[in-house]
Amino acid sequence: ASLGRALYKENCAHCHDARPKPVDKRFAAERDPEWRMKVTPTSFVGTDPTTADNIADHRFDLTRLGWTQDELDRLDVQLYGASSGPLDLASLSSAKGLAYITAYVEERAYRDAGIGETERAEFDGFGLPIGVQELRGYKARPLDGIWATPPFLHNGSVPTLFQLLSPVAERQKQFWVGSREYDPQHLGIRTERFDGGFLLNTAITGNSNRGHEFRAGCRGNGVIGRALAPHERWALVEYLKVLGDPRFEPRLEELPARPHNPGPRCP
Repeated sequence: ASLGRALYKENCAHCHDARPKPVDKRFAAERDPEWRMKVTPTSFVGTDPTTADNIADHRFDLTRLGWTQDELDRLDVQLYGASSGPLDLASLSSAKGLAYITAYVEERAYRDAGIGETERAEFDGFGLPIGVQELRGYKARPLDGIWATPPFLHNGSVPTLFQLLSPVAERQKQFWVGSREYDPQHLGIRTERFDGGFLLNTAITGNSNRGHEFRAGCRGNGVIGRALAPHERWALVEYLKVLGDPRFEPRLEELPARPHNPGPRCP
């Protein structure tokens, strides 16, 4: 685990470490800590792009709702990185559409229940608006407790953390899901066939298990870091069992970590 922590600092922290924002950079000054996690483009991380593409590309006709631009402007929605001007309700992205429908339902519920502005701010979480970003990428979440959340990647296409740290060629192409049995060695779900299970096939669009790969060569197109020797993967697995746990992490030995090397980018 001590070696795993050094390897984590070298290979994982630049994307997955939660970096608290100073007070003057927070969206909500009283939120302490406030984390903003890195969004990695699908072109680099290389994981199945279907979900991100759907958010960015799907368009829906909301004109039947009869909304006006004035009504939408009064809703508590913040569009980040979007061009200003009226919305085209005949062709609204799924991200924007979901945000405005959520805000409309929320506003109606508060009004019907007689809940005022002060209480709303408490219920909403620091009074922040519903924020929308249409980014073709995925958020790199903190890894505290990641051992308890298999299967992995946004689409659940990798059953264990050991496989996620391994080249794509060494990952299972099909496995059974739905079992509540845990694999404490590899940190993931047990994948044997069982009655009532579902066979996940990673060859199906939306189910791909490629990307987020540690492999020798240039970086990008799914390769995010250098190749990890088997003993390094096992060390990382052991560290991810205790990362962030105040009972165990302080007991680790402080080993020197190599600096993060972004490596050569693929042409």
